[in-house]
Amino acid sequence: MCDEPISVGVPVPDRNTSDTANWVVTDERGEECANQSQILATWPSGNPRWILVTTLVSITAGKTQHFSFSCVPKVSRISDETTFDLHKACFTVPWGHVTTDASSEQLLVLMGEDTDATPKLEIGMSADRHSGEKMQAKICKSKLTATGPLFSTVHLQGDLGTRRCIQFFADLTLFCHRPLLKLEISVRNPRRAEHPGGFWDLGDFNSERLHSLSVKLSTSLPIDRRILWKESPTEPTRQTNAEQWRLVQETSGGENWNSRVHLDAHGKAPRVTNGYQVVFESEHFEGQRASPSVGLCSSDAHIQVAVPEFWQKFPNAIHVHGGDIEVQIFPEQEGWIHELQPGEQTTSTLWLELGCGEGDSSSLDWVHQPATAAPTVDCLRNSGGLEWFSPVTSVNDSFCHDLLQDAVEGPRNFFRKRESIDEYGWRNFGDTWADHEEAYATQPKPLISHFNNQYDLLHGLLRQYLLSGDNRWWELASPLARHIIDIDIYHTQLDRSVYNGGLFWHTAHYLDAGTCTHRSMSRTMLGQRHPAGGGGPGNEHNYTTGLLLYYFLTGDQRSKESVLSLADWVIAMDDGSQHLLAPLSSAPTGNASSTSEADFHGPGRGAGNSINALLDAWQLTHDEKYLQKTTELIFRVVHPNDCPQELQLDNAELRWSYTVCLQSLIRYLEIAGTQSHEVNAYVRACLDQYGHWMLENESLYLDAPEQLEFPTETWAAQDLRKGTTLMLIGHSVVGGEEGEKMFARGRDLFGTAWAQLQTFNTRDFTRPLAIALQQLPIFQYASSIGSRLQTSEGTTSSSSWQPKQIFRSQKQRIREQLRSPRDMVTMLGQALRPRPWIRSFRQTSLATRLNRYFSR
Repeated sequence: MCDEPISVGVPVPDRNTSDTANWVVTDERGEECANQSQILATWPSGNPRWILVTTLVSITAGKTQHFSFSCVPKVSRISDETTFDLHKACFTVPWGHVTTDASSEQLLVLMGEDTDATPKLEIGMSADRHSGEKMQAKICKSKLTATGPLFSTVHLQGDLGTRRCIQFFADLTLFCHRPLLKLEISVRNPRRAEHPGGFWDLGDFNSERLHSLSVKLSTSLPIDRRILWKESPTEPTRQTNAEQWRLVQETSGGENWNSRVHLDAHGKAPRVTNGYQVVFESEHFEGQRASPSVGLCSSDAHIQVAVPEFWQKFPNAIHVHGGDIEVQIFPEQEGWIHELQPGEQTTSTLWLELGCGEGDSSSLDWVHQPATAAPTVDCLRNSGGLEWFSPVTSVNDSFCHDLLQDAVEGPRNFFRKRESIDEYGWRNFGDTWADHEEAYATQPKPLISHFNNQYDLLHGLLRQYLLSGDNRWWELASPLARHIIDIDIYHTQLDRSVYNGGLFWHTAHYLDAGTCTHRSMSRTMLGQRHPAGGGGPGNEHNYTTGLLLYYFLTGDQRSKESVLSLADWVIAMDDGSQHLLAPLSSAPTGNASSTSEADFHGPGRGAGNSINALLDAWQLTHDEKYLQKTTELIFRVVHPNDCPQELQLDNAELRWSYTVCLQSLIRYLEIAGTQSHEVNAYVRACLDQYGHWMLENESLYLDAPEQLEFPTETWAAQDLRKGTTLMLIGHSVVGGEEGEKMFARGRDLFGTAWAQLQTFNTRDFTRPLAIALQQLPIFQYASSIGSRLQTSEGTTSSSSWQPKQIFRSQKQRIREQLRSPRDMVTMLGQALRPRPWIRSFRQTSLATRLNRYFSR
C-alpha cells in the first residue's frame, strides 16, 4: 500500500494556541506522524477554532484507524523543504521543481531533480469552441496558498481565449514525500444569462458552446514507451505499445442512462452509447462504469494519471498519443456540443504520479476510493466548535433509526434516487432527485426535478456523518457540496444585484425541469396545470451552513468563497444603490427580508436565511459588515412589541416559515450574542414575546388539514421545527418556570409531529427527509441540555423599547414620494445624478440586446 494523503478539519476549544506548528498527530501506537496544519477559522478572541490537519496514512479498505491531535509546548518539526520564488513563479520540492509562465502556452513545467529518474512534464489546457475557435489557457495570476513539510499548493487564475474569455482557476498541490501531484481545475463562464421572462433554459446567447475542453500532459518519455491502464481498481492491468489509445465514458452506464435529465438545448439527449469504450489499434473494449488509472512507462521512468469520479461526472475521456496524455473534461466527439451556461462552472481533479522505473499500475487505486476522516463525537462536543451539537437522542429511537436507515439503504434511499433519474454527469452529480414533486404532477414520470439543497440538506447529511461515522453520509454530502458550488450558485457579477452570486431555487413545484437544468424555471413549464411564472435566485432559498461545515471539515477554499458569495449576495440584493430604481431612490430594497409577499418584512424564511448566511460569513471573517447587516435585518423584521396574531402567523400557507427566522435569532445568540449587549437584549426580548405566543397558540398543521392546499407528509416535517424552536427558546432565552413550560410543550410538539410523519408511507421522500435531517440534530441538542434548564436571566420589558420603525422598501418610498409634490421635486433632483442611471441601464433588456449586437 502507498502512503495516501488525507486531510480533516478538527475543532479546538477557545484557548491561546495560535501556532499551528505546535500541533502533533499521533497514531494508535502513540507514534508521531508527519503532518501539516492550517488554521481555517478563529474564535472572536483570535484563537484557532478549526484547524485543517493533513497527514499520510496506509490503510486497508473498510478498516478504521484512530489518530490523536494535540498541542504541546515544544516539538521538533520536519524542516520546510519547499521554496517558492514569486518573481520567477517557480517552486521547488525535494524531488523536483515547477515553473509557471504567463507568456507560455503551458500552465506549468515540472522538472525532476534527477532528470533520468523523473520525466519532464508539461501541463497545458485548451478548448475548442463550436464555432471553430481554438483557445489556449493563459495564466493571469499565481499565488502560493499553502506550504509545509508535507505539501505545497499554488493557485493559478487565467483565461481561455482572448475574446469573450472563459475563466479558469487551478490549484496544483505537490507532495514532498514522493513525486505525487494533485491538480484541481475549475472552468467558468463568467457572463450573465439573458433569462427572458425569468426562464433559464439551455441555449442562452451567452452560453459557451464547446467542442472540447482538455488538459494535456506532455512527457519526455522515449518513443518506445508502453501504455498501462486499469479500467477500475478491481480490474487487471492491461498494456499495449499502440501509438494511440482512448478511453471515453459517454454516459453513466446505469439502467436509466438515457434519462430526460440529460436533455440539451433542443430537448434531446445527445449521447447514444451506454457506458464506456476503450479503443486502440484494432482493439475495442466496452464496459459500464470506468474508474481508470492510465500510465505511460519505459524501463527508466513512468507517469500515471487517475481521474476521480470519472464515470459519475461523464462525459470524460483519456486519450494517449505518443508521449502525451490528454484528459478530456469535455471530450471531442462528432456531433457533441458541450454547453456551459452563463454563470456556471465545472471542476475536475487529476492525480499524477511520476517516478523512475516502470512504476506500480495500482499505486493510484486509492484515488477512486479515498480514505475519509472525521473528528470524533467527543472532540466535537468538547471543543464547542460546532454549535448545537450532541450525540444524545430521546425521540422514538426505533423510528428515528429506521428513518435514517431508510435514507441510505431503504427502497427510496438517496443512492436509489440518483439511479432513478440518472442524476449523473458533470452538471447533475451530487444533486438530489426531488421525488416528492411527482405527487401532484401531470407530466410523464419519472418527473425530472432537482432539489438544489433546499432546507440545507447538505448540513443535515454532514451532521449525520459526524454523529454516526457512517461513510455513506459522506458519499452523499461531498458530491452535493461540490455540485452546489459549481452548478447551483450563479457565478457572475454582470447581472442584477438580486441575482449575482446567488443560489438558484429548486425546480418549480410539480413541473418537469425541461431544459432549464438546475435553474428552477423553464419556458417548457408554461401552459401546465401548475404553470411557473419565471424568476431567479431569491432570498428564501439561501443555504450556507452546510457549505460552512464542509469548509471546516475539508478546507475547501471554494466552499469558503461560496459562503462569502451568498452572504455578499444578501447585502447586494438589499442595496438600493445597486437596483434598477437607484436613480430615484437608494433606500434598501427589502429583497433580503421579504417572505411570501414583497411587502411582508416580518419573521419568515427570507429574513431567516439571510441572517444565517451573514452569521456564517462573520464566523469565517469576523468582518463587521456582516454583523451590521445582521443587526439591521433583525431590527427590521421583529420587535418585542410585535403581535404575532396581527402578523397572521397562524396562517399555515402564508406564514409557516416564521420558525425559520426564530431559529436564526436563537443562532445569533449562540454565535454572536456576546458582541453587542443591546442587540442581545433585543433579540432575547423578541424571542420571549414570540415564545409565549407559541406556547399559548401553536398546534400541529395536520390537526386541521382543511387549512392546507396539499396536506402532505411535508407538513408533519415542518412541525418538527416548531418543537425545536420552542424548546430552544424555553431553555436558552426564557428559563425558569415559564421556560420549563415552553420546553415541555416544544418536546410534545416535536414528538407528536414525529409520530405523524411516521404514519406516511411517503416519509422517505426527499423533502421530508431533508427537514428531518435538519431538525433532528437540533432536537438531540435541546434534549441533552433540557435537564440543565437555565435560570431565567429576565428580558427587558417590552414597554421599555422604542416603538417599531415600520420598514418601507425602495419601491414603497418611491410610490409615496410620487404622491407628494415636494417629495417628487426632491426625487427628481436626485435623479439628475448620472452614475446611478449608467448602473441602472446595464440591468435593462435594452442593454442586453445591445450587448448581444456588439458581441457578434
